[in-house]
Amino acid sequence: MWFFSGIRRSSAALWVVFFVNGAVLASWAPRIPQVTSELHLSDGQVGYALLGVAVGSVPALLGTARLLRTVSARSVCTITSIAFSGALPLIACAPNVWALGGALAVLGAVSGCLDVAMNTAAIDYQDRIGASILSRLHGG
Repeated sequence: MWFFSGIRRSSAALWVVFFVNGAVLASWAPRIPQVTSELHLSDGQVGYALLGVAVGSVPALLGTARLLRTVSARSVCTITSIAFSGALPLIACAPNVWALGGALAVLGAVSGCLDVAMNTAAIDYQDRIGASILSRLHGG
């Protein structure tokens, strides 16, 4: 019986990580018009600030594969889930377009790291239990 409870706990923990990822991103996107208005940004400035997400994300996506050779995906998921949630308020603190771009670069970097780690953890777990769960986790 302990085996099944362990599987359920692990599935639930992975689902929470996938949920946190979606919730953080979903809470930022609707605020773009508000942040644009508060900082009096032009469409071009908003575009450059949003580029910060990719500037942070791409190196993190690539670097996380290296990191996962020495650190467990579970540990990286735990740390980056917390960091991802913690990076969100940086956007609200940004006083100008440059700070906004920087905050979005941090958000992108943590997001990229979390994305690779959570998918790696999910695939490892899926292989261990012999059942396909990745689509359910992405539904979270």
